[in-house]
Amino acid sequence: MPSIPSILPRLGCRRWAERFWSGHYNLTFIDQQKSWVEALRYCQDNHKTLVHILNPTVQKHVAQMLKDKIYPNGVWIGLERNMIVPWAPWLWTGGPYVNYSSWSSNFPVDPICQYCGKLVGNGTEWVDAYCSEELPFICQVS
Repeated sequence: MPSIPSILPRLGCRRWAERFWSGHYNLTFIDQQKSWVEALRYCQDNHKTLVHILNPTVQKHVAQMLKDKIYPNGVWIGLERNMIVPWAPWLWTGGPYVNYSSWSSNFPVDPICQYCGKLVGNGTEWVDAYCSEELPFICQVS
């Protein structure tokens, strides 16, 4: 089986995108700095949505995708929380509640003002973040 880097040119992937297949997920890392809302819109226009990390297997594949990348401020994923109700539960874009989680020991950073979720560190921990931050992101098609 060819490695991911060897098949990228045949897939027509641009320099800033890297695709990774994880079971039934087609994940694409987008190396562009966007706010969470802009990243979501980009994913909706080009793929489907920001990545949903629903179980440890997907978490492992996302971490593998990010292993050689250095993004000290993190990477957007599809976590969101209602801005009006600070105690509202965290959801994946489109509505599924967060059942599996990998929150950082620093979570929550700011439960009153931060409504979007991102990956930090080695791609295995989640934290809340200001949605206006500009970060790279991961899209999925399922």
